[in-house]
Amino acid sequence: MCEKLGVNLVNLRGAGFVEKSCNGKILKNLYISKIVLDADVIINLPKFKTHSLTIFTGSIKNMFGIIPAGLRRKFTANT
Repeated sequence: MCEKLGVNLVNLRGAGFVEKSCNGKILKNLYISKIVLDADVIINLPKFKTHSLTIFTGSIKNMFGIIPAGLRRKFTANT
């Protein structure tokens, strides 16, 4: 479908990650996909589903792809 519509479908790890300052009370900096930072538009299409710890998962986990896999556990409520 992406090819048919002329949409560029990419792997968010493809161009590496860039460290960005957050200036938060807990989160001081974050690594974000360079592709995401350079994009004009990001379309996130989550599927509707449930999880044993929540009623509805929504699109939050879909966006975990914008941070490096090794840092994802740091941003979950279970750690």
